[in-house]
Parts: sequence; structure tokens; C-alpha cells
Amino acid sequence: MNELNKLVAEIYGKSVAKDICKKIEDIVKIYAKRKHSIKKTPSLSEKDVVLICYADNIRYKNEPSLKVMDNFFNEFLGDRISYIHFLPFFPYSSDDGFAITNFRTVNPKYGSWKDIRKISRKYGLIFDAVTNHISSKHKWFQNYLKFDKKYEDYFIEMDKNADVSKVMRARDLPLLNKFQKGSKDVFVWTTFSDDQIDLNFHFPKVLLEVIDLLLFYASKGASIIRLDAIAYIWKKANSNCINLKEVHKIIMIIRRIFDMVFPHIMLLPEANVPSKENLKYLGNGYNEAQLLYQFCISPLVLYTFYSGSVDHLHNYLDTVPELPGDNYFLNVLVTHDGIGLRPVHDILDPNEIKLIINEIEKRNGIISYKTEQNGKKSPYELNITYFDALRDNDCVEKQNIAKFVAAQAILLSIKGLPALYFHSLFGTKNYYEGYENTNQPRTLNRRKFELNELENLLSNKEYSEAIIFKKINKLLSIRKKYFAFHPNAKQEIVNISDHIFSIIRKGKEDNYKMLILVNVTDQKCNCKIPQTILSNDSIDIIAKRKIIPEIEFTMYPYEILWIPF
Repeated sequence: MNELNKLVAEIYGKSVAKDICKKIEDIVKIYAKRKHSIKKTPSLSEKDVVLICYADNIRYKNEPSLKVMDNFFNEFLGDRISYIHFLPFFPYSSDDGFAITNFRTVNPKYGSWKDIRKISRKYGLIFDAVTNHISSKHKWFQNYLKFDKKYEDYFIEMDKNADVSKVMRARDLPLLNKFQKGSKDVFVWTTFSDDQIDLNFHFPKVLLEVIDLLLFYASKGASIIRLDAIAYIWKKANSNCINLKEVHKIIMIIRRIFDMVFPHIMLLPEANVPSKENLKYLGNGYNEAQLLYQFCISPLVLYTFYSGSVDHLHNYLDTVPELPGDNYFLNVLVTHDGIGLRPVHDILDPNEIKLIINEIEKRNGIISYKTEQNGKKSPYELNITYFDALRDNDCVEKQNIAKFVAAQAILLSIKGLPALYFHSLFGTKNYYEGYENTNQPRTLNRRKFELNELENLLSNKEYSEAIIFKKINKLLSIRKKYFAFHPNAKQEIVNISDHIFSIIRKGKEDNYKMLILVNVTDQKCNCKIPQTILSNDSIDIIAKRKIIPEIEFTMYPYEILWIPF
């Protein structure tokens, strides 16, 4: 506990550190007796793929949606996925689950903890810890408004005229919102919306509440805990209030506690920041998170297909550092949120980012903006499904499908743990009807299906959803059989053509090599593999094409080749 005491003292001061650590120790003792037996361990393999979904992405009559989802996983996916990231499945008041009214209860519409536990016996589960903020309807905030002394310091009251111009914002909304506290108007810090009230981590009891909650999630079957909006949890006057050193100290405290009680559980910080800043969330490799989002991959892959050039994607992947210990990247092309642009600010120049924005607008996507310190608005996020982001109305649908699957193949090929968003299984199109109802741009990519509707889409071989689902499943089935796709297998860029994504993955001790080629254009590309790369004739494991070194062959538009050697 000495190291823990030191970390606590650095944040809250030596005078109170001993008392705080004693309370942490008391919490730890309780959960040490409740350990949940979980199949998954921190050691990942080529067999691991994450599926990101809502607990009610599929609905059927009045059945609890978790049971409906579980049946779908068993029937349609089986062991082709190994982890399920259920987005917040708790009672909530807004933001599709991210304004939580009760952190410890499963939303009755979805099911119960019994349903969660059942699924956790077959799949590793990722839980969302939404602890930067709570719903304005949460009892803590409601009691605060009633002058309950227990909660008077749980939130951040500010003068309505306070200068908060330096604060980094993810949304173009007021930072301070007015609430009625008795007969008094108070202005409270709300990073994301007026229904999402930020917690005050300067108050030690808030930290203790969060530690207890995280250990509760671990006891309920989580294999990975996603620290939602973690970059924003510490506020400091005259700063941008994002990625402050205290944020990293708090993660170190959490990691230290989990190493004592639940060492098999991995932490995944959600920090949508430039890639160099993101790497800091690993700490020294052993004292902060074990998993890191590689958010920059999403806009980079879009740019690759828009420009028809693999240069930026290759250059970025060529500079990705080796991660120490059992640490891994988690790679996504799209999630429930929009496609963030901040992660590529240190990779693409403004004109290249503008190209992406123009292409998204051409495809009827929505660009979300944030306000900079100088008062100007800048593009922050792209709201669109990934299928529509790549879709070209001038192309036949067959080619659009091939392009979309090629993008997913890149995701499944690169170093790290791949995470597929639910809608990427089928190539879901923009949900305009939902957007018209909510007026929230993110709704475009958050469609919920009725079971009969989805089964109909997947049973008709002519539908694009069925074709994509079959192709994705094939890639997943093949991928898990090859050591070269281990999340930490070495990755080497090879230059075959400006238009062909080309890397080599190397398994244990450089055995089990895989050459990956993806044509990122709508044109045929002639190429040949030098003998220095491929010394013998080899067979592509997707289309069973024979590839002969030094002999020119044609790659068709958006063709994917996985060549073991």
C-alpha cells in the first residue's frame, strides 16, 4: 500500500492520504471475497475479436433484449468473436445510455445481472465505467439539489461568469448549466450536456465511490473495463482540463487496486486525442492501462480509400512503437460515437482533413463542430455509418460492398486487438428516420433492429447486408487460425504499390508469417512480389489464388489477399 499512499498523497495531500488509503483498503477487502470466476485472462491471442454493441441492438417483442442478443451471438457468430463490449446497459435519461441514473442496476428492458453473468461464461465482457459524469436524474445530484450535505461536494459549482474559455470541449454546448438548488440558482460544470453532470474528483469521496463501482463491475463479470471520457475527469483553473497529470495518477491508483484484487482485468481508457498523447495512457507500460484505442486508424483508412494512396496509413503504421509487457492496441474503424478527427491532427495536414470532410458531406454525413479558444468552430467528429462513409453512388453496389469489406480486412490485419462495431457486421446504412426523431447526429449510426427485420436481411442472399455478413464471417473464421494475427505479432510495412495496402505480420520468433495485400482503389492494379519478400509459391487463403514470386499478377478493385508463408 506504500505506492498507493504515495499516489493518493500526490493528488490529495499527505495530510489526508492515510485516511483515504484506509478506506480504499476497506473496500478492497470486501471485493477480495467476491471474486468472479472469469474465463478470459490478460493474455490475448489471434482468436480474439471484440464486438461493440448496445444491449438492445436487436429487439423482439417484450423479451429482455440481452436474451435476444445472446441468442443472436450463439446462432450467427459463435466463437468468431470472443469479447463483447456492451455499451452502458444501465437505466439512463439521455445520450443512448451515457447519462446513467443508476450505476448498479441493469436496465429492466435489457434484462438482469443474471443475463450478463450467463453471457460472461461464453464471452469476455467489456463494461463501460461512465464516471466523469452522471445523469441529472441520478439520486446523487437530486439529493445535492435538496442540500443533502453528503453530496454537497460531489459536483462543481461555478460562478456563471467564470472564464472557462481554455477548457477543451467535445461538443458545442454550454459548459456551465443552471439548476435550481432550493430557491437559489447554481451553475454546474457539464462537459457534455445539461443532462450529464460532471463529478468532482477533487473531493476524495468521489474517488472512493468510483473505486467501489469499478470493483463492483469486476465482481459482476467484466473482463475489460472501459474508462469512458477519462481524459476529462480532472479540472484545473486556467487549463484545458483534458489529459491533466492528475488523470494519469487516478488511473495509476485504479490499476494498483486491480492488480491487488482483479489482476486479470484490463483497463481501456477512452481518450479521443492525438495519437502521441494517447500513448501516455500506458504510463511506463505496467502502471496505467493495458489497452489503448488506436482511434486514428478510422479516419486514416477513410483517407486511404478516398485518396487511393496507402502512403499515410503505411507511414503511420511504420512508426507505431512496440508496446511493453502485455499491452495492446484496440483498433476500431467506427464505434457508437462519430469518427473523431483529433486523433489524426498530428498525421494529416488541414487540406487532407478537409478532403475527408468534403467526402463525408457528399455522402450526406453530418460534421459535428467544437468551439476553439479563439471562438472559431472547427470540425471535431464525422457522423455517418462506415458503409455510407465509403459508399460511392456512382459505383455498382457490388463494388461498394467490396470496398467496405476491404476496409474491415485492413482492420482485421493490423497489429492490435480488432473491435467491430455491430453495424459493421452488415454494412448498415444511415438511420435518417432515427436522426429526424432525435435531432442527434450520432443517431445516424445507432440504429436498433427488430429481430424479424434483421433475420430477413440476413436470409436474403441478394441483400447487401447478407453478402457483407457472410464475407465478414469468412474473414473472422480464417483469421483465428493463424498465429501471424496475434495482437502483438510483429508488423512490417512492404512497398508493393502506392495503391496496395501491404504489410507482413510475423508470429512467434518470426515464424508463421502472413503477407497482407489490399487494393484500395476501384481500378485493377498490376504488381509482383519480390523474391526478397516471398521466396516460394504461396496460396492466398481467402480466394485460393496462387502467388508466384517475381511474376506479375493483377489485383482486382478492392481485392483482399492473405498469403501465409
